[in-house]
Amino acid sequence: MYSARNSAKTIANDNPYCIQIATTSTAYREISSSVDLAGFRMKGNGPLNHAVLVVDDMGGQELYHWSYKSNFFEEGAYGNPPIFCNPRENFLDSLGEIEYKDESRVSFSYAGYKFKIPKEYSPTFNIPSFAGIQMLILSAAAPRFEPVLEPDFRKVPTVGLDVGFGYSPLIQSWRLRADKDHQVEGQALQNGLIVEKVRGKSDSTTVQYYVEEKDGSTQTLIRCFDSMGYQCTHMFFDGEFSYYFHHMPSDLSNWKDMHERAKTVFRSFIKEKKA
Repeated sequence: MYSARNSAKTIANDNPYCIQIATTSTAYREISSSVDLAGFRMKGNGPLNHAVLVVDDMGGQELYHWSYKSNFFEEGAYGNPPIFCNPRENFLDSLGEIEYKDESRVSFSYAGYKFKIPKEYSPTFNIPSFAGIQMLILSAAAPRFEPVLEPDFRKVPTVGLDVGFGYSPLIQSWRLRADKDHQVEGQALQNGLIVEKVRGKSDSTTVQYYVEEKDGSTQTLIRCFDSMGYQCTHMFFDGEFSYYFHHMPSDLSNWKDMHERAKTVFRSFIKEKKA
């Protein structure tokens, strides 16, 4: 406990700082007292650091992770973690002060943005992300993307709005093309989307809907099975964020409305953008 306190104060010097510890496999929380710096409390879960020291220095933030081997906060933090604590002067000495907090929302910084999200959306993080970029995951269901408090993952469509920071290469790579494993049987235009039926080696048939940009890139891709009973996988890029979610084939005609709704919901949670 005292090693962590002294280490943090030494590194921060006179700069604002804060400390957060892991709580689940995807999130942290700001420590509430020095007791949280005891060894049995600083335990990383999965890909998370045991504890992260955040120091505001010359307008930027420097991150440090707690090392039991050196018994000190060391430079850097694994996975570019989201920041749930609020750097301030004399952080450890201020922990006993009463501070109003909006318990209905979760506030944190992640990927250069500051967020304030209703707890009903249960924000989690994919660290490291299978999509090759940092992603924030919300418990929300298409087509309206309203929060789902207790999702039943046995039902379709699967609950979840995954938002990536930047362009996800999956949007391009998951678009099937004619090759030795796939046969493209036809192409049409439907609701502003190019439609192709693709048959694989196992005779499984996938219908893909996409928008091809002038430079040949794909920024919208929807893949469905050739049956109305299965959910569709939907991905699109809005120039800043990539979105990934599922919906039923009956919602296909409203794909543009879903794009606008997903963007509106997510962007309403951004309180400050990166410079």
